Amino acid sequence: MRLTARRLNRATLARQLLLRREPVEVAEAVRRVVALQAQEAASPYLALWNRLAPFDPAALDAAFAGHEVIKATLMRITLHAVTAADYPAFHCAMAESLRAARLYDRRYTQTGLSAADADALIPHLLEFTMHLGIGPNGDYMAVPGGVEPLTLLDLLPKDFNFFRRRLEALVESHGTRRIVAIAHQDCAWYKARKLGPITLDLREQQIRDLRRASARLREMFPGVIVETYFARLRY
Repeated sequence: MRLTARRLNRATLARQLLLRREPVEVAEAVRRVVALQAQEAASPYLALWNRLAPFDPAALDAAFAGHEVIKATLMRITLHAVTAADYPAFHCAMAESLRAARLYDRRYTQTGLSAADADALIPHLLEFTMHLGIGPNGDYMAVPGGVEPLTLLDLLPKDFNFFRRRLEALVESHGTRRIVAIAHQDCAWYKARKLGPITLDLREQQIRDLRRASARLREMFPGVIVETYFARLRY
């Protein structure tokens, strides 16, 4: 059979479930198309509605809740929905780029924090969150400076809106009922804000920002419980 441009086009559309709606389960559909853009909460639902017949949005809700499908920061450092089985391979492929946007930022490198140091903290972070009652079904959002962007509406509205949109997507798509905001000692982001020889009480600034962010979160999500913590590191 001769491969024409039209046949290649049809094969590509069929592979992406765009030639016709297919009677496929949600998780299998996500696996077949590899990944779905999920930067906005509604995006994966619209993508599957265009591909599956029938499609019940509750089926995708259940796939997220049961961790058959996972939403994570992956390609282009944006949120994508992928199957749980595919996530480790995607994360491994993207780890270098993801860390370049975080751990390799000068605000971290100048403190001497390495990727190995960050990895070593993960078990302690998980233990801490389990102690707070945040189980494996919780959504974890790690951002340099923590919730500081929520204090920047007037100063840096772009940063504020970037953070706000991601929180709204999580709350809307996962039915979040509790937000736990954690700041920690020796935060590289806050250390980078030191002004020359001027000594700043970074801990007090972080706690002030936590309180301001907490008020903003309660304003944004009236029905959601908001808790804040300041974590001190033990060496």
